[in-house]
Amino acid sequence: YIMKKLIYLFLTVLIVACSSDDNSGSSNCLDDDAIAQQYDNASTTYVNNPTQANCEAFIASIELILQCIELSAIERVPLEQAIEAANCSQLPN
Repeated sequence: YIMKKLIYLFLTVLIVACSSDDNSGSSNCLDDDAIAQQYDNASTTYVNNPTQANCEAFIASIELILQCIELSAIERVPLEQAIEAANCSQLPN
């Protein structure tokens, strides 16, 4: 449980520290701070209440980061791994 929180904290710091000032041009993209805040809220909610809906919101927040923030291939790896590790279908509704 604590390790999960540390991983989410690390990912949050990574996103904020490595985010670019220029979004990829997608109209669905918020500014980087709003994306980071959305991720932080989703990850905190998911850690504190691991339901299927919260898991899906967490994954959606990561997908938004991958779509909208310019990250190197190495920076993308932990985010992509977090998506792969999340198994929302096995969580309670």
